[in-house]
Amino acid sequence: AGLVTAIVISRESFPNRLPYELVMKRFRFLEYKFPDCHLNSGDIKVDAETLLNYLLAGRTVDSHQGKVKPFACGKSRVYFRAGALECIETIRHEYYAERAIQLQAWMRALLLRQQFVTLKRGMIRLQSFVRCWLARTTFARRVQSVVTMQCFTRKCLARKELTRLREENASTIIQTR
Repeated sequence: AGLVTAIVISRESFPNRLPYELVMKRFRFLEYKFPDCHLNSGDIKVDAETLLNYLLAGRTVDSHQGKVKPFACGKSRVYFRAGALECIETIRHEYYAERAIQLQAWMRALLLRQQFVTLKRGMIRLQSFVRCWLARTTFARRVQSVVTMQCFTRKCLARKELTRLREENASTIIQTR
């Protein structure tokens, strides 16, 4: 009988308690989940009770008085029955986990974009160097071709001139005889 009584007492007690200021500080941002929840009454006790009613809606605790709310509001604190504060903390942690995942996704996207831009700049620079090298190589080949053609042309002209000079020299020798 002592164990059963201890369990009944522990289920009906309020093992967790938080001041109103801390409740509002920790859980006020969860107001976004409830569009019809308005916490602008000016009284922190009323706002805290309204918020907790929305957060713990549908949750009741069995006691010797029947089904009761999982929290009670005092003069300066909110008293939570067993499991009620854990439930709200779970909602809070899920919200933070979702936001952390969202931030991680944004950061991964940002870092990958930066990496992509860096790689793109590197590839553009590499392509620029390759195009420059190809242009220089092509230009050097063309210059070599032009020099070869000029050399051949000068050779042909020099041969022609030499042939003309030999003929002129031969005719001069014939005329002087």
